[in-house]
Amino acid sequence: MRRLLVPVALLLVMALPALGALDGSISGVVKDKSGQPLPGVSVTVKGPVLQGTRTAITKGDGTYRVPSLPPGKGYLVSFLLSGFKVVTRSELSVGLNLDTQVNSTMELADVQTEVVVTGEAPVVDVTQTNTATNFNSDYLRNIPVGAANRSYQSLLNQTPGVVGTSNPSVLGGSSIENSYMIDGVNTTDPITHTWTVQMNFDTIQEVSVQTSGFEAEYGKATGGVVNVVTKSGGNDFSGTFDIRYRTSDMEKSGDHYDPNKAESRRTPWGATLGGPILKDNLWFFANMRRPDQYQIPYSAVPAYLAANTNPAIYRYTGWDYGGKLSFTLSPSYSGFFNYYNSSASIENPDLSVQRLPEATRNQDQATETFNLKLTGVFTSSWIGEFQAGQNENEVTSYPRSGDLSATQWQNRKTGVVYGGYSNSQGGPRNRKLIGANTSYFLADFAGNHQFKTGFDIDNTKYPSYNFTTGTPTDPSFCPTGFVCGATGTFAGFDASGARIPYSQAVTTRNPTYKRRADGFSAYIQDSWRPTARLTVNLGVRYDETAMFNNQDLQVMQFQRFQPRFAAAYDITGDGKTVARANYGQFYHEPGLTISRGLDTGVYSATTRNYRWNTTTKTWGFVNQTGGSLLTAPLVDAELRGPLRRRGRTGLRARDRQEPLLHGELQLQEDEQDARGHVHRLRRLRGLHHHEPAREVRGSLRRAEARLLRLHLHGRVPLPPGHGQRELRLLQEPGVDGHRQHPVHRRRLRLVRPDESDGRQLPVHVRVPGRRRPQPVQGLRQLHDPVHRDEPRPELHLSLRVPLGLLHL
Repeated sequence: MRRLLVPVALLLVMALPALGALDGSISGVVKDKSGQPLPGVSVTVKGPVLQGTRTAITKGDGTYRVPSLPPGKGYLVSFLLSGFKVVTRSELSVGLNLDTQVNSTMELADVQTEVVVTGEAPVVDVTQTNTATNFNSDYLRNIPVGAANRSYQSLLNQTPGVVGTSNPSVLGGSSIENSYMIDGVNTTDPITHTWTVQMNFDTIQEVSVQTSGFEAEYGKATGGVVNVVTKSGGNDFSGTFDIRYRTSDMEKSGDHYDPNKAESRRTPWGATLGGPILKDNLWFFANMRRPDQYQIPYSAVPAYLAANTNPAIYRYTGWDYGGKLSFTLSPSYSGFFNYYNSSASIENPDLSVQRLPEATRNQDQATETFNLKLTGVFTSSWIGEFQAGQNENEVTSYPRSGDLSATQWQNRKTGVVYGGYSNSQGGPRNRKLIGANTSYFLADFAGNHQFKTGFDIDNTKYPSYNFTTGTPTDPSFCPTGFVCGATGTFAGFDASGARIPYSQAVTTRNPTYKRRADGFSAYIQDSWRPTARLTVNLGVRYDETAMFNNQDLQVMQFQRFQPRFAAAYDITGDGKTVARANYGQFYHEPGLTISRGLDTGVYSATTRNYRWNTTTKTWGFVNQTGGSLLTAPLVDAELRGPLRRRGRTGLRARDRQEPLLHGELQLQEDEQDARGHVHRLRRLRGLHHHEPAREVRGSLRRAEARLLRLHLHGRVPLPPGHGQRELRLLQEPGVDGHRQHPVHRRRLRLVRPDESDGRQLPVHVRVPGRRRPQPVQGLRQLHDPVHRDEPRPELHLSLRVPLGLLHL
């Protein structure tokens, strides 16, 4: 199959001599005063975030569509036809992956030849068939976030069905099932399948979070798809500066928190500047951010405090910066190039008091992203896009002292750790991607159609090292020809203050492993509107992932076809009451973590355990694990990739711009071969690969789950003086996918519209042997004296300045 698709994809690239980004659209129908459609009307679109103008001509049924519009507000649409009054609609908004409906009625011209309609129309996309939440620039500017929350990750849990912020759980899934895109480029970590890119919050134009029913062009996720679109500058110079200051001195003591015992401070600042280089043709947008914070760790365990009177301070310092160039070569050809760089150094990231300063670690992380996107609007019915990007991400962890020979020793009586840190690991996690797509709009063929087809090819690599630091007390404990690390425990101190040895583990150092995966995806879809009130989306997607082991041999291949079906119907015809339904299959890209079980031709790490003999004052050998030659992968190559089948139906009613009623019913079924596979592999660390392959394969059986979810919430107006409340009901009976236990959750509440509690609750499962349901994903309850009871205040200065004197 791949041999056939690749040549077709290459021909598609050759057919795209184009340059720009397809982000949103404006469409509608134009009629005369009697309600008859008007063909041949010239529709012109312009706006502050759009370089130049875009035009379209209405079809025989009076419909039109203007695609490839960057998200933003302040759009103006003009309708012009000889013999009719000119109609202008202003202050319109375009959303990411949304279609803004702008209909118009034109009258015959008399003395007055122009009609201007002012006022922002609500973005209610009656053609949208997926379940998604968009956070536009107004929302981002006004949302009350603190110094620790100015990131796109902090927005995610404000989406219905999402629990958690950084790497959240979407509709009961795990944190590794999501996909993260920046300006359309996949920046998901190929190892952990989590987000990688940090950026200045004021750089973001809009964030879209799709939670279910996404069309065939989106894939490699069974949870959510997060797409961040950045700002592009404009014809006017403008900039921002934001600085925040938070310290523990600004907080008051509570029953479980004393700021004097957990001193902390945050002083992040950021700045942006954008404007024209060539008006209407070349814009720039630059940004910079400086995160800086520290915290003195604290614990209520007396043994830790007594042994570690001067614990290592947690310190996070970094730099984020980048820039974006948006260009237009002609009204039909445009594009952009952007670059982001984010780096940080973290001291004592574990915030541990249990470890003496010399036994803590440091962590360095860096991300560099390149992205080029080109778009061509060849005709009013045909557009094409080409995109190439690269995301280089590296995380390293090492002993804070920098001494890899220092051995970690832990006191068995108190748990306090001395000596050095026991591990050093790291390596680049790189993803390269190239792709293209083309769309064609066909009118008056059993309705209107938008056909879209595309492909992408990506390559992920992970050359990594991970070994135990330290030095054995006796060089003979290390197998001949190997370099070894060591960790030990001791049974307290003797009268002279010397450590009393207890046990020691000596482990051989693994070499650097090079692992990679090649991915290919292709899709075709049709957005069909047989009538003005009905939209039907049909599509199919193909994903393929080939994995290579340490010897660069292909040892596993995942392949999945995923049909998608969705529909939306405008019940009342005014865009206020919409019924939606969708069903599809969704494939989750396995992370390169699974490649740990694919290596061959190497010896597994050898660990020799020794015990101290208090009588002879010598070390005695106990046992040895590992050390076997891996001649075949430990993972069954016939396992299929994880797949989720999800159906969803819902009704949304709106009164002006406010939701009046929103209800959804979801049926979900999972096949979790590779995901259960990865979770099992994490448990194999203690086996050191010495178990026979057949026994490991026997533990990697397919896990299936079914979930039925009912979600209902509505707005309830109260008497004057009592404000407004929303009535929300959430019930989720079903089966948890990992534990195969019943899921129960139900809550009915009256809450303020800005409250998130009531629709973003953690999923709970009933675990045998426990009376209360246990949380699967959600907030951990901390039983520590430093747990905060009160919101943390801070000083905040933010400037947003239009630099009108610098116009070119």
